[in-house]
Amino acid sequence: MDGSLLNQFALDEYEGWLRIAATVSDNSYRVIEDKDFGIVDYQYNRAPVSNAVYVLSPDLEVIGSLTGLAETENIYSVRFIGDIGYMVTFRQTDPLFAIDFSDPTAPRVLSALKIPGFSTYMHPWDDGLLFGLGQDNRPVSWSRVIKLSMFDVTDPTAVFEVDTLFTSIQYSESLHNHKAILVDPGRNLIGFGDSNGRYLLFAYQDGAFVQLADLTLGEERNALSGTRYVSGSIYGEDLRGLYIDDSLYVFSGTYLDVFSLDGFDLEYSVKLAERSTVEMYVD
Repeated sequence: MDGSLLNQFALDEYEGWLRIAATVSDNSYRVIEDKDFGIVDYQYNRAPVSNAVYVLSPDLEVIGSLTGLAETENIYSVRFIGDIGYMVTFRQTDPLFAIDFSDPTAPRVLSALKIPGFSTYMHPWDDGLLFGLGQDNRPVSWSRVIKLSMFDVTDPTAVFEVDTLFTSIQYSESLHNHKAILVDPGRNLIGFGDSNGRYLLFAYQDGAFVQLADLTLGEERNALSGTRYVSGSIYGEDLRGLYIDDSLYVFSGTYLDVFSLDGFDLEYSVKLAERSTVEMYVD
């Protein structure tokens, strides 16, 4: 079994079987040494990249596999839901693969939806819907912007994109850390921070995304000397949000801001004695 795993979502135990999605590359290198001059260098040989899925028995023996998927592309996100595994790869377009694992000895591709951009995180939303967070080059500028996607996976053989929302921001920690995004289909709430001290909230209503709020956080509200800091850092890496009852709590390293979920008014803000880091998320 070859390949490397993207993250924890690339592994899944289902009905006694271990399912794995991996990017396969046989990159190698050789050492070049000139003993006369005491020089050591390395020459890298980049091999073609592809992707594979494997099914392992309780004894960790491979009982089924599907290899050679999306050559020249890397896996950007994976999600297993029941008998179906969803996998996004990327180079120029975003193939969303739906893979059937109902026969663990013979996984097979049911469909491969290709759209511009890519999703780095997927989350089951409702019966027949799959939420995706990622990036796209359209339509704000040549730079990638964060996009929200909703896919209809009712028929895994014909997956299609129901709606897409292009934001005006280019970066959020949630692109590479699922603990930084709040996704709650029951409350119809999607939330994540950007790199400029804001926390954005969205909902999915009547087949389309809508933005509920664009919240300015404590550090940003109290910025001094024209310098914008979040969590003691201009990168805003520590933004976390969750809700309890009807209040939204957003932690930004040096501040804990509490907003009402009815209107998103600021209820109170607490400045901590020193910068802290916490992990708050709803899975």
